[in-house]
Amino acid sequence: MSIPNEALQKVCLRLDKSLFLGRTLRADSQGKWCAKSIRSHSASCLSLLLQEIETRAVASQQQISITKAHMTAKQRDIRMLQLTSKELSELPSETRAYEGVGKMFVNVPVDTVNKRLTRESGEATAEIANLEKKLQYHEMTNQKSRENLEQILKSGGRA
Repeated sequence: MSIPNEALQKVCLRLDKSLFLGRTLRADSQGKWCAKSIRSHSASCLSLLLQEIETRAVASQQQISITKAHMTAKQRDIRMLQLTSKELSELPSETRAYEGVGKMFVNVPVDTVNKRLTRESGEATAEIANLEKKLQYHEMTNQKSRENLEQILKSGGRA
């Protein structure tokens, strides 16, 4: 996880326009800040950099928790759909099934209900796959933020 150069430049320029003097900050291929770029900035700019990285790490940790909660809810929904489908399959074929429509109930063939349950289960499974990708992204963001923080703190701000 790296902070865009433009964002960091704006932060440093806001502090002291004479501090930057046309130099650019660069991250290496792994997203970690180069030693030369950290060394060339004042303590206040480094402090803002640490705050920005920490903010991103905290935000990604919150998103991880939210995404895990969404995944758990979707898994619970899938389980309920599967149980409902199982219960319907155990009923005789001539059994009447009703679905709620607003404040009333409509007679629906059991096959139609099973198709709807299967479709909803498939949609929920696809949503879980998307949530897993989102979770992986936020975990990577959190890990990179933590690595960047550790690198800056270990170097003592001097790199």
